Amino acid sequence: MTKNEKKPASQKADEPKPASAANEAQMFGPDREESEMRPSDGEGDLMDFDDLDADEDRFADHESRLHAMMRARLGRPIRYRTSAGEKTIVRLADLPQADAVDGSSDRERRSTMRAQRNQLIEFFALAGPSDHHQIDELAADLFAQHMLLGPAIEHIRSSSQLALNRGASWFAFHPLLIASPPGLGKTSFVRSLAAASGLPVIYIDCSLEKTVTSITSSDSVFGTSRASALISGLAEHKVANILVVLDEIDKLTDVSRNASATPSENLIGLVQRETAKVYRDSHLQMTVDLSYLNFIFLANDLSRIAAPLRDRVKIVQLDPPTARQIADIAAQEVERRGLDPGLVPTLRRAAAMGKIRSLRKLHKLLDAAQATKSRPLLN
Repeated sequence: MTKNEKKPASQKADEPKPASAANEAQMFGPDREESEMRPSDGEGDLMDFDDLDADEDRFADHESRLHAMMRARLGRPIRYRTSAGEKTIVRLADLPQADAVDGSSDRERRSTMRAQRNQLIEFFALAGPSDHHQIDELAADLFAQHMLLGPAIEHIRSSSQLALNRGASWFAFHPLLIASPPGLGKTSFVRSLAAASGLPVIYIDCSLEKTVTSITSSDSVFGTSRASALISGLAEHKVANILVVLDEIDKLTDVSRNASATPSENLIGLVQRETAKVYRDSHLQMTVDLSYLNFIFLANDLSRIAAPLRDRVKIVQLDPPTARQIADIAAQEVERRGLDPGLVPTLRRAAAMGKIRSLRKLHKLLDAAQATKSRPLLN
């Protein structure tokens, strides 16, 4: 249209032109061009319709999640439907008041703390087995691998079933403390539980800690203050009911000034639901709901754990395995690993003679046998 030509009367000067097919293709991307929607004359074109269905599912899932987020209130789980099934999300924290924010002159420190706070006000998933059948299957799988920890498995099964009956749609159980001699397979058990439940793990070896601040955090006025392992784990995984494993809890020490003689008593506020729900993180100066965490404590000596903490958890105390139990587990493991059945009589004799007194040693022997089996033969 030249400079002197007039526009048709039917089209106003400011009215946008009707979108052409080419314009629509530009609006929705090259994957939506009309040329790609021609009648299918080959199997490959079916993938385009599959992609469209997948896009519709993703859009519907996103829309469902947005609606759930709009309804969500602090500490109130919200369920919503997706193409893969029902999901549950929850908010754990609100931003602190302005006067509670760190006033440090260290710009990098302030920036890091601000990012950590922002991560905690996001929505967190509540995940894991969410019906009675799934929990029964989880317990059966765990028992097949860790028969000596049957009482601990039964507590997790019954406690999580009770949580479902009370309205939970996620995996939750009462805090558990497993006490046994070394070498019974406690650490291996929690790894199996994490794999079976699909939940991430925050693992803390308490024998390496010199203060409890890595668990409970310390006040931000201290230059060495850092976010606790619990807060860091939540921010990383975005799962509210994460598994928290405190190994060697009986060896936890605190060498800081005015420290308690039994530092494990500092953890009471974490395992007690009423206080965990409004837990005050000293480093970030904000309140965070930690009541959804699933705690497992592992210990060798119960007497070194604070009595108030023992009163608030389920204690499962296990005896050392007998020679017969070790032999039975050896036979089961030989079959599971596909090793030579001729190993079983040898391992039974070794257990009866007291040469294998723990599962740790048994698994080391089996690992060596498996490594030998997989080693390539040299010409």
